[in-house]
Amino acid sequence: MPLPDAPDYSKRIYELLKETDLENLSYAQFQGVAEKLFIEPENEDEMRRLVLVQLARMAVRGDWDGFLTGGGGGGGAPTDAEYVVMALNGTLTNERKLTAGSRITITDGGAGGNVTIAADASPVTSLVAGTNITLSPASGLGDVTITAAGGSVSFPLEGSLGSVSAPTYSFTGDTNTGMYSPSADQLGFTVGGNERLGVANNKVTGIAFQTSGTNNASAPDYSFTADADTGIYKAGSNQIGFSAGGSEKFRIADAGQLGIGGANYGSAGEVLTSAGASSPPTWSAAGGSSGFSPELVGVTLDSDGVGYGAFDILSLPPYGCSRYNTGSIDVKQYFYPFIAPKSGDVDEIIVNFTSGASGSTNVYYGFYRDNSGVPSTVLGYATANGQTTGSQSITSFSGTITLVKGTQYWLAQNKSTTDSITQRAIDNTYRMRIAPYEAFPSTTNGYGTSVTTNSSVSSAPSDTSADGLEPGIYFSGLGSCPHVSIKIG
Repeated sequence: MPLPDAPDYSKRIYELLKETDLENLSYAQFQGVAEKLFIEPENEDEMRRLVLVQLARMAVRGDWDGFLTGGGGGGGAPTDAEYVVMALNGTLTNERKLTAGSRITITDGGAGGNVTIAADASPVTSLVAGTNITLSPASGLGDVTITAAGGSVSFPLEGSLGSVSAPTYSFTGDTNTGMYSPSADQLGFTVGGNERLGVANNKVTGIAFQTSGTNNASAPDYSFTADADTGIYKAGSNQIGFSAGGSEKFRIADAGQLGIGGANYGSAGEVLTSAGASSPPTWSAAGGSSGFSPELVGVTLDSDGVGYGAFDILSLPPYGCSRYNTGSIDVKQYFYPFIAPKSGDVDEIIVNFTSGASGSTNVYYGFYRDNSGVPSTVLGYATANGQTTGSQSITSFSGTITLVKGTQYWLAQNKSTTDSITQRAIDNTYRMRIAPYEAFPSTTNGYGTSVTTNSSVSSAPSDTSADGLEPGIYFSGLGSCPHVSIKIG
């Protein structure tokens, strides 16, 4: 309805707000005018005009949604609603302040203006290009383009064939190490510009495989799955060892030597002899059984009764005889060949002196390997008491003496002093001659049935050779062939 005429003082709202248009009239301005009115009859017209201005303001600003909301104040928007504001004022209980994140800017245009949210205009600088990669960042918010310098990558991944010095697939700072294709259907692996491994469609070829070389027989460098203590390793400088079950069985040394069970290379002229299916081979003399292999009795007779197990080795064929006498022990060292009747270790040697030395004297009995028909390496020796007469049984030796049946060995005898000793002996005049002569053979009985040193020997038995040996010569008062027996375990 039209408002009635009113006194001038009731038109003050128009005076206070006359320079403000409805669109820019804030609630705070409106509230400042309304708070000056008292609820009295004479202010009725002024309150009507106040309501009219408020309705017009809300209609223009688009705040009108009924009489119970809008416009601020007790009838305006709720204070507990969720608001995003430019600055916190504490009136709104669920207000949030709008803040800028990383590389984002917010520009406030003020009341009646715009709030502008923008990304930082500077380009991305933390993206770093790797080898053969190019980055092309655009200014502002443009895209970053990543380009492979060598062209595009397609799958399956394919490259050039490459070469041994410039493999197709290599490494930063080490371009001569990697993988390449030396020819069709082949792969090559190169290190430092040298091919170390090649793979073809039917074989693998390796060049200079290397390991640390610090392993041993129990953990060889090259072994097998589930059998790590069997394989090949470095046994020593310039030596290859082969182990089985954690122990060395075979070795090849720098000069081509073959070692059995370690650095056991044997002696000149020896050959490897099988010890059967359950034992390793051993080095033994090449002579004896290779050209002559008599089948001697090699077992203990009447083992359930008396037990005949002592072998009269220098009386056995082909060199011995069973004609006996007594004779002296010379100051030289004499060597007598024999064929082992049985395989095993020498457990005992039995000798007999008919007259003893006047002073302390050792009589040595050495066992030697054969090398081309002459004694060579000493296997071990026994020591008898030269002052004791009668039979002596000796069971202690300088080392283990192992004999192989059918193999030729040598028994040597010498003494440590020049004291006179006589012994039970084998008559040399009935023994076979074995030594060569200077000219026409001597007609002296017993000449050449042994070999002997060409000078006196008073030390314990040691290795020897053909140099320094000569045919044994027997005259009255010189050496005689000892009559001995041995037992073999």
